[in-house]
Amino acid sequence: MKNNKGITLISLMMYIIGMVAIAAIISVAVSFYNKNVLTMNDTSDVNMEFNKFDTKMVLETKTAGNQIESVTTNTIKFKSGNTYTFQDNRIYQNEIVVSDYVKDFIAKLETDGSKQILKIYILFGKGQIEVVKNLSYVVEGVETELGGSATMVVQGSKPMPKVDEDGLATENFVIKPDASSDLQIVIPVGFAPAILATGTTQSGPRTRWKCKRNNAG
Repeated sequence: MKNNKGITLISLMMYIIGMVAIAAIISVAVSFYNKNVLTMNDTSDVNMEFNKFDTKMVLETKTAGNQIESVTTNTIKFKSGNTYTFQDNRIYQNEIVVSDYVKDFIAKLETDGSKQILKIYILFGKGQIEVVKNLSYVVEGVETELGGSATMVVQGSKPMPKVDEDGLATENFVIKPDASSDLQIVIPVGFAPAILATGTTQSGPRTRWKCKRNNAG
């Protein structure tokens, strides 16, 4: 009986197939790990860019007297002088980059009584990661801040209300904080338009009494 030693061709082929299979498994595992790491990094970057933008909006809308002056689809202008613009996949505060990786941005302004409501749709994206945010920020006390240096837009063609010699309105008069606002302020007959600028209150029309002085002798 012969004793056969060495590796047969079939055994060698089995070894090679086994090594190839192990190498393929390791390659898939490494690729999956790297992809997960990249996904985690992209998610972290997107969340960081959102947090930077959200922090700016909260600061602007919670600052007393800092109303929103105008809003277009891609721009938001505050009374503070800061304008936020979506351009080239970035959001700018004036000339400074606030957030990167922005794929889409839509802003809209609504009013509710003395509140301005800023609604924003924003899509962040990096690599395979996309995050959609529907945001809403409220600016309180807009009606209170209309006095002083606020610019009032007259509804209609009348430039100023008609007043009598005491400075009281002789006809009902409607003004608005801006041309696009739903908020209206009505000055009724007998009230002083100047109270909007001074911040004083008026309970009702004033009456001017003239007394005739009698001189004796």
